[in-house]
Amino acid sequence: MPTPSRDPYFEKLRAELTAYPRGRQLICVRNLRRFKDRDFCEYLLRHSWSLRFADPSTMLWEARLAQAAADTGGYDELKALARIQVGNGLRTLGRYKAAERVLAESMLLEQSGDRQSEFLRGERLSVLASTLYAQGRPEEGMRAVREAISVFERSGDYQRLASLLVQLSINVADSGDPGEGLELVTRALGLMDPDNQRLELIAHHNAAEYLCMMGKVEFAARVIEGLKDMYEEVGEPAIQARRYHLAGHVAHQLGFPGLAEERYNTAISLYRAISNPHYLAISSLELAAILHPSQPVKAAELIQSAISALDNVEEGDFADSVAPLRSAVEAGTIAPELLFVTAARLRGRPLPSRYQSSGLFKSR
Repeated sequence: MPTPSRDPYFEKLRAELTAYPRGRQLICVRNLRRFKDRDFCEYLLRHSWSLRFADPSTMLWEARLAQAAADTGGYDELKALARIQVGNGLRTLGRYKAAERVLAESMLLEQSGDRQSEFLRGERLSVLASTLYAQGRPEEGMRAVREAISVFERSGDYQRLASLLVQLSINVADSGDPGEGLELVTRALGLMDPDNQRLELIAHHNAAEYLCMMGKVEFAARVIEGLKDMYEEVGEPAIQARRYHLAGHVAHQLGFPGLAEERYNTAISLYRAISNPHYLAISSLELAAILHPSQPVKAAELIQSAISALDNVEEGDFADSVAPLRSAVEAGTIAPELLFVTAARLRGRPLPSRYQSSGLFKSR
């Protein structure tokens, strides 16, 4: 959506609106003409989108306000776009089932054959793919992201295509083929706008993760070190959390337990600050596995923190992944291997071959 010249006015209007308690904000949007104006609805969607990385909770709320304005005003394409944005906010906060429901509503609002609707379909499928993947449903997620790629290939939107190839690379690598994931990242880097520093950083960061998965940990460490300036320039807490999470894993693999603990603790703090219980649990379990032999009390605290984080995810579907760990905690039979395996399952990754016949998990 183009940025209208009325943005300074709309920013004052947004400030006026958000000064009220949230319940009253919704009443205003549904009943006062200036707040349900179509252009203001578009502005709310743009502003919400700008917050998706820095403040996902506020991003979700402003998308809900835009949805209320679009529904009241009868702005059909904005109804769909607002729901996609709400779905993305819910996904970011770990509310995956709620995200799926609102994305299904968006699908019902799409009009077949219309170019705008094709864009909306591609956006919806992109968010849906991430939502499915986060719930440990990689096959469904893979189908959704491939459909989204087809949409943007047809439209010639190479920036969205590059982003989706990076997204697909994660699914492919976590499904057991990090080599193909690396190839997809390389293809994405060839398509993306050189000014899109954030996407470029994510692509290189993912490449370092795939190198780790391929056993090339020292090479991955050099990639991470080479990205130091980019990490600092982009800043964004969510990316910093991923940075330190990966750095902790690399330090552990290279035999630096003290550094690994420090890096993991930083990642855990960042995941907690950005309200990402899913990856808070994963990083906590990985650190617990490292500390368990030498610091069992600290490890037990991390395990309980991980379980509590997942229990608090609204409608999260992690019961199967966490059940063996919960049973082991109750029986007092925790082993580091179980912690690593649980973390792998929470990430949607295949079990390491040495654990596949262990009986710890039933196939899903």
